[in-house]
Amino acid sequence: MLTEYDEVPYTGRVHHQTHVEAIATVAQIFGLEIPNIHRCRVLELGCGDGSNLLSMAYNMPDAFFYGIDFSQTHINRGRKMISDGKLSNIQLEAGNIDTFVFPNEPFDFIICHGVFSWVSDHTRERILDICKNKMSKLGIAYISYNTLPGWRMHSIIRDMMRYHSSRMDMTNDKIDQGRAMVQFAAEHVVGGDLSIYGQFIREQVDFISRIPGEYLYHEYLEPENTAFYFHEFIDLLQKHQLQYLGETDISTMVDFHYPEETRAVLNDIAPNIYHLEQYMDFLRNRRFRCSLIVNHEREFNREITPEPFQKLFVAFHAFPKGSPSPDEVKTTESGNLEESLRQLTYQTEDAEDSQLISDSPLYNTALSYLHQQWPRAVHYDDLVCECEKRLNTELSKSERLNLATLIQTLLIGQQLDVHSFQAQLASEISSHPAVSPMARFQASHQNLICSQRHDMVSVNDPWVRMLIELLDGTRTQNELTEALLEAHIAGKLPELVFIDSDLPEEEQEVDVTLIPRSEVVERLGIRVHEILKSLLENGVLVS
Repeated sequence: MLTEYDEVPYTGRVHHQTHVEAIATVAQIFGLEIPNIHRCRVLELGCGDGSNLLSMAYNMPDAFFYGIDFSQTHINRGRKMISDGKLSNIQLEAGNIDTFVFPNEPFDFIICHGVFSWVSDHTRERILDICKNKMSKLGIAYISYNTLPGWRMHSIIRDMMRYHSSRMDMTNDKIDQGRAMVQFAAEHVVGGDLSIYGQFIREQVDFISRIPGEYLYHEYLEPENTAFYFHEFIDLLQKHQLQYLGETDISTMVDFHYPEETRAVLNDIAPNIYHLEQYMDFLRNRRFRCSLIVNHEREFNREITPEPFQKLFVAFHAFPKGSPSPDEVKTTESGNLEESLRQLTYQTEDAEDSQLISDSPLYNTALSYLHQQWPRAVHYDDLVCECEKRLNTELSKSERLNLATLIQTLLIGQQLDVHSFQAQLASEISSHPAVSPMARFQASHQNLICSQRHDMVSVNDPWVRMLIELLDGTRTQNELTEALLEAHIAGKLPELVFIDSDLPEEEQEVDVTLIPRSEVVERLGIRVHEILKSLLENGVLVS
């Protein structure tokens, strides 16, 4: 039976926060014992085409991944990727969550992203039942869902789009008219920008115009989309003898971002973490959560201390410059390290005022080294050794702890990342550069590919996508350049254009048919190298 997901299939994506190492890292920070990540069993409910699991399976060959999805179209595409990638540690099945019979062996991680709010009450109960009964003793489940009060405002957009598009028969017409309705409302809302409602509607126009059609359809036009207050979600967990561990983004769980007066009131009215997070949801108008869940009998301490950070990997990148990247790949733009360090502060133990990172030789050295290693993460122990080497001194116990405290502080401030292990990330462009089989497959079908950092990278230029398809590790940069040129000659790529900025503006586009082949190869080779640099920067190249 065809489903709405067969008719409007999702583009294959990975979701950074769902990676088992990201989930495990949160548990480690709270001092919770975790399964062996490298040999874990992972289940994803509503896995789409399996891209999310495939990316993990490639980097974790000794773990096992099992995904189910309602759409046979999704599963067929995923199985093709499994075959192309020659992966033996992943299995995808088409089926209904309500009736699917799972393997007997429990799972260490259960992932349910973009499903919980978009199914019936019965299926939600089934999802929680699966988490309770199919999760191993040390297991952790991840569930994302739309959250109140923030989603309530966005449900206005959904309601008007559904009402207007309900008269359309064709799915594409529903999507087009849904966008048109929001545009119409923004242009003609009573009061315009002078009203809060008018400002909100106008803010949504740009977002609605940019999101893919399949996302718009499944998020805004399908019949089921239920949002929850956090305390309602907690009640559901307790009903199934499950308990809330935390959020994948730890920074949202703490009140450090609020003024002292606000924190004081929150401490008075919130007797525990559940109340505190609900009140903070009210204050920030939260609309989406990515919650982690464990069995109710597990014990842990949610106080965040520096000690766990001494067992983790750390990744830091200078803040973006803010100017568009010249490369064809939409990148995480390189930042200015010196300027970034000037903006970062840390709290001293004996002073109320914060101090600049750049004032501390240890902190400055540590973050400079981490930035040089990007996109690779560095284990805390290796970071300490490098700091000692560069500072020509042995760090004291208190200095080591201070370094861990800095990592903790910057993580809460969303200014660096911590990880449980290091993926197969390249730290430089090799003689025979390569990307993962999943990235090559995705480049041949869509304009989004997965990185080794478990992120999505936009690749809109067909020349870039063709280059990625060629990056199987068998070609040098010169051979890649020649292969691209041959594909262009064969008519597989659009017109090749070179820009010569030294010429007058009206003459900057250079006709490549008038350039000697040797010069074309040289110019294209430079372009290939720049694209490879962007792929390296984004963590797409594999080691």
